[in-house]
This record gives sequence, structure tokens and C-alpha cells, in this order.
Amino acid sequence: VSLADIDGDVMPLFGRVGPVEFYDVDVKAGAYLQYIAAGEKTERGIKGAVSVTSHGESVADIQGVEAIVAKRRTAFRMIGYKPS
Repeated sequence: VSLADIDGDVMPLFGRVGPVEFYDVDVKAGAYLQYIAAGEKTERGIKGAVSVTSHGESVADIQGVEAIVAKRRTAFRMIGYKPS
């Protein structure tokens, strides 16, 4: 999932996630989920929404997503993750 002009060397660190609307869809454990992000770059990071689908069927919509964008290495340090 990416937005235009955001490359694979960066990752979002979420600061706010707004309302989530779930649809009446039966999703089995281990089902393939696809996250489709749409948004725009702002002075502080990115702002947008995410749609979640499973096999082409809408599972949920997430509005009001706000995140800063950090270099992957910096983000890993911030969350205490050490890649092997």
C-alpha cells in the first residue's frame, strides 16, 4: 500500500485513525485481505482513508487516517524492532 511519491524506504507511523465502518461480510481466519489507501501528502505527513477488501468484497472502510512518514530504519528504532 503506498501513496504517490512515497517509496519503499519509508513507512507510516500512525498518529490518528478515525471511524471504522465494518460491513456484514463473513471473513474466515487466514483469508486474504487487501488494504487500499488513498490520501495526500501534507506538511506533517499523510492524511487519507483506507478500504479493506477480501476477494473483491468490501470488509471495512477507515476514515481520518493521519500518519507521519519516517525512514524505515528510523521507524524500526522508534518501535524497538531489530531486523535480522
